[in-house]
Amino acid sequence: VQRRHRRAAAVLRLLHQLRNALPVLQLRTAQSETAAGDAALGWGPWLHGDLESARVPGEHMTMFEEPHVAELAPRLSAALSRACARGSNGPSR
Repeated sequence: VQRRHRRAAAVLRLLHQLRNALPVLQLRTAQSETAAGDAALGWGPWLHGDLESARVPGEHMTMFEEPHVAELAPRLSAALSRACARGSNGPSR
């Protein structure tokens, strides 16, 4: 148990350090918002800077399946294109 707590703490420290360095695309469903209780899905303290958040159809496990993926795919593709365009310029701020 202590090992898991140490690893979790290390991940949280890394997320805190990187929070403004990495752009984030958060795709959420109505189900995930309800379960988490907020639109940021509980990630608010770690999601800063370049945050794009969008609700997509389906549920947590079905948003990558037909017919829901038809709406998710263009959002994901656009985000990946933006990330590739940044290339070696690093994250935007």
